[in-house]
Amino acid sequence: MRNKKLENLIDHSLMISFVTLITIYALFIDDVRVLSFAVSYDTFVYASILCIMVIYLLDIIISSIAKNEYIFSFFFWADIFCLLSLVPDCAWIWNNIVGVPS
Repeated sequence: MRNKKLENLIDHSLMISFVTLITIYALFIDDVRVLSFAVSYDTFVYASILCIMVIYLLDIIISSIAKNEYIFSFFFWADIFCLLSLVPDCAWIWNNIVGVPS
């Protein structure tokens, strides 16, 4: 039996709105960073991307616990893809994966 409180939390309109807003932010922040911000702002942008990645990971974990049909569904794989697509945008992670020295 799945936890109904967790399911209500994940499906709440405020939570859906919050995740939608951070998704829009995540889609555009790296382009905005390159076009508009000085290099000194990179730390803030990378930290915000890392926070979004943690939120996405928590969303995936909670959805997996709360919803029977979520694991291996289309939305599960879409969420995983969304999470992984942020890795190249965060130089802190990407440089360690590809072996670029800091």
